[in-house]
Amino acid sequence: MHKQIEFHFVWMLLYLFSFALQAQDNDWELARKDDDIKVYLHSDWKINRTYRADVIINAPIEVVYNFLTDFDNYINWVYCCNEIEVLLEEKDKRYAYYAYYDIPWPFNDRDAISVLTITHNPDGSINVHTTPGIGYKSVVPDVIRIEEFEEFYHFIPLSGNRTKINMKGKYNPGGYIPDWLIKQFLTMGPLDALQEVKKHSEEIAGNK
Repeated sequence: MHKQIEFHFVWMLLYLFSFALQAQDNDWELARKDDDIKVYLHSDWKINRTYRADVIINAPIEVVYNFLTDFDNYINWVYCCNEIEVLLEEKDKRYAYYAYYDIPWPFNDRDAISVLTITHNPDGSINVHTTPGIGYKSVVPDVIRIEEFEEFYHFIPLSGNRTKINMKGKYNPGGYIPDWLIKQFLTMGPLDALQEVKKHSEEIAGNK
């Protein structure tokens, strides 16, 4: 009974988050593009810090999903990340990890605890919903903990062993960071992530 309630609660959150972003579809502006990857910012990004991105990858959904949930490998490709620690692993259900981000001087470095909730849908698609984790790890001195963020990946299997990723998110970095640097993180973060996921997933699948 509790599992059923938790399942419906998670789906309600995913629906509300997705609906809130889709309701603003007319206000998205293309910010960066690389081959098949497109990154958009909301026209009010300076206020709501909202972004979205999409890509089609020439690899099966299982390969793409497995690469994205290989957290020990994040340090090799996540934007500005130089430390990763896996805190919780409930395979294909829930994960938590700690990440440390090296921010350009003179601004304080950031860190965050992310909790990922995984949903495997009847149509073969996969949802990955990321929210802040609390109580997993103590605050690090002189480092600003990012506590307001949300990210949603939707993996969609396509014909020909291809996978489409729709990515949406928003975050507040905390403390002071100028708008130009926030914009860089909001655009380069998703772009770099999808570039690496696409590159390595296609190499693993032998479709490069």
